[in-house]
Amino acid sequence: MPEKTSQSTVKFHLIKGNFFRVIHADGAIGGITPSSEIFLSLFSERGAIPQLIEQAINADGSLGEEIKKSGKEGIVREIEVGVVLSAKAAKGIAEWLAKQAQILEASEPQQGLISNADFGSVEELP
Repeated sequence: MPEKTSQSTVKFHLIKGNFFRVIHADGAIGGITPSSEIFLSLFSERGAIPQLIEQAINADGSLGEEIKKSGKEGIVREIEVGVVLSAKAAKGIAEWLAKQAQILEASEPQQGLISNADFGSVEELP
């Protein structure tokens, strides 16, 4: 009977899923699911894009002054991705993110480059 040996390493092969993409996130919104997991959506923020802009045409054919603009006003939070996490996975990701933030903060010159706006926002769903 062969002896059992304990393996001291494991290899993880990282592959990108079909829907992999890089996104920008300004914040997160989420909460606890009915099945006791954590749901998290990441969003990016931007000003609303007008739905319609009407401009005059100058005598030479170039665009003139803006006559009318319509659409939403305010800030748009575009939900980019949703993630369901176990409590264990959420804690591990939170610890990893905190460590990355510490590394980044330690490597940046302390010249006021980090503002409150750079930290994003997290909101909890009811």
